[in-house]
Amino acid sequence: FPLDLSCSDKKKRRSLLSCGICGKTFDRPSLLKRHGRTHTGEKPHACDVCDKAFSTKSSLNTHKRIHSGEKPHICQLCGKKFTASSNLYYHRMTHIKVPLATIPLLIQ
Repeated sequence: FPLDLSCSDKKKRRSLLSCGICGKTFDRPSLLKRHGRTHTGEKPHACDVCDKAFSTKSSLNTHKRIHSGEKPHICQLCGKKFTASSNLYYHRMTHIKVPLATIPLLIQ
């Protein structure tokens, strides 16, 4: 009978693709392509309101909230709203009085 591999076993068997510039590895071609933009500076996703460009569609979508006023990320402690989850993340630290320099940076 064929073995039914768990998700983690299947992942391990996937061939890794490496960046020719920095050597970072990825298990999907789309992730390697997106990463490549960090080296080339390519920004194929442009805002139709202000023409600012972004390397990922998700970054563009977050940016568009500036124009629409949408703030879907809400602090559960004080109700303050944010356009980006990273802004809420840093805001939450103000409630627990953590010095900003000690907060780990979010990488998107």
